[in-house]
Amino acid sequence: MEDSPQQSRFLKPTNYFSSAGVLVTTAKDYLQFYKMLSSGGALNGERIIDSRTLDYMTSNHLPQNRDHAAMGHPQFAETTIFVSPEEDMAVMF
Repeated sequence: MEDSPQQSRFLKPTNYFSSAGVLVTTAKDYLQFYKMLSSGGALNGERIIDSRTLDYMTSNHLPQNRDHAAMGHPQFAETTIFVSPEEDMAVMF
């Protein structure tokens, strides 16, 4: 699907009632974002986010440290992301 930059519906202000409903990007950019997370906050040798921010983002903030996976939900169109810094891998399917 391709959207004309001059006539895109995303140029018009919209109220979103879901935090997951505002991300508009390409699969390539999404994987770059997860590659940056997997690389400790850097991408292509450039620091994007501070390591303290990354630690906070990847910490469990659920009550009683509940399992994130059990509380999660698939992304748009049932897209799922798996990131493993230990394996230097980010997979989107």
